[in-house]
Amino acid sequence: MFLGTILSAVLLASPAQSSEKLTSADKIQLQAAMQMSIGRKLVDGQYLYFDADKDKVVTLHPVQAHPMILQMDAHYILCTDFRNDEGKKVNIDFYVTRAESKFVVFDTVINNRKPIQRMMKAGRAGVVK
Repeated sequence: MFLGTILSAVLLASPAQSSEKLTSADKIQLQAAMQMSIGRKLVDGQYLYFDADKDKVVTLHPVQAHPMILQMDAHYILCTDFRNDEGKKVNIDFYVTRAESKFVVFDTVINNRKPIQRMMKAGRAGVVK
């Protein structure tokens, strides 16, 4: 996949809104957790999800991971661009937390940036610089 590109693009800085500092290794592990989550869900190279608003299964194709990492309390948000069969960009946000010595994706939000925008505006989430 595009893991090598992601690992080389990870931003290096200290997180906002946290007592925990992320190391470069942590940032690489966060990106790897997201990539593994995507890889586990791929069906013949396609990411499928059920669009409850349209009552249908949508097929997505991975395009590019964003190097930016957001922090929300002790949790992190990472993002990847996908394209649907019509070529339209679809954003997936991956919510990640630390579990002992590894990072685990615990939720995904597909094509809805409103929660992140609200949290950033309220100062509840910030960019890990």
